[in-house]
Amino acid sequence: MDISEREIYRILDANLNRAREGLRVVEELARFVFADQVLQNKTKLLRHKLASLFLAVAGGRRNTPAITPTKEQVDRALLIDLGRDSVSDVGKDFLTRSEARRARLLDLVQSNFARVQESVRALEEFTKLLYRNLPPRLKALRFDVYTLEKEYVSAANRAANALSLKGIGLYPILDREALGDLDPVKAARRILVPGVRVIQYRDKVSSAAEICRICADLRKITSKKGVIFIVNDRIDIAQATSADGVHLGQDDIPVSLARWLLGSRKIIGKSTHSLAQARRATREDIDYLAVGPIFSTPTKPGARAVGVELIARVRAMTDKPIIAIGGIAEKNARDVFDKGADGAAVISAMLKAKNIRAAAISLTSIFARAARKRR
Repeated sequence: MDISEREIYRILDANLNRAREGLRVVEELARFVFADQVLQNKTKLLRHKLASLFLAVAGGRRNTPAITPTKEQVDRALLIDLGRDSVSDVGKDFLTRSEARRARLLDLVQSNFARVQESVRALEEFTKLLYRNLPPRLKALRFDVYTLEKEYVSAANRAANALSLKGIGLYPILDREALGDLDPVKAARRILVPGVRVIQYRDKVSSAAEICRICADLRKITSKKGVIFIVNDRIDIAQATSADGVHLGQDDIPVSLARWLLGSRKIIGKSTHSLAQARRATREDIDYLAVGPIFSTPTKPGARAVGVELIARVRAMTDKPIIAIGGIAEKNARDVFDKGADGAAVISAMLKAKNIRAAAISLTSIFARAARKRR
């Protein structure tokens, strides 16, 4: 063998520590950021399994020990007798630009999983020089890490989506029927004033081709302004135009199927009209709930107003962003936000105004102040 046993063990030492450190970082995210005990436990078990494999072979045994080893036990059994030499390690002071800074939560997840996967692969390759049974186990564990990463990426995307809608304030809806003869794209340009962070296009009357054309134009405008663009109902058109997400009603495609089609990065909102519907929605893979109609509204003739108290009751059972909808205007906005709404969807108060841009500016300012007071 043209590499010494001591050199191999130094490589195993470095990569075992690197893999466990990466798993520890993401485990802390599951515990404190995602508040996901199932994900945390999966990560902890994987970290312990990795340590157990090395403790087993280090002690001259072929079976994984029943007792979960500590880091100190693994170090003593595997490495200390061979002399860890961190002082002369030429890689200890090297820091890449990407390691120095993480721009987003997703970057933190993916960079640490990359660290784990690379380290386990190194462990798999170098243990082939010493052990017969360990490399296949490490290969299987590496694929477990790939699967776990998918769950963390989904969790990170959900957290990012929720954060983008927290305290959103004004949530304008461009409703095709409410627009009348006004062109949706021209209306959007008037509505997208500073402070507007999201807009939805809702069209129950136009052809699919026409909706697709409008949404493509709206996507271009919103992308330039950094505004979230949501398409009502039409998952196919949301995908075709690279919208940020969709809003679903009670009778639309199931959320589970929508999520499967769209993936974890896209935003999915759902309309609810009662406490029971809201409770069911909180158990689905959605990013926000719309609650309403809060007040009577001409865009939903015949629909019973549910009142602001429903917002408070829904807020008590979920941390997901809540968008209130239905008859909301300047005069009643404070009541909506005081009850716990993160945002308020508006159609008539804006689209039926004499000056749409002036209405958008006024509503944005009022809703933003109300949202800040709630926080």
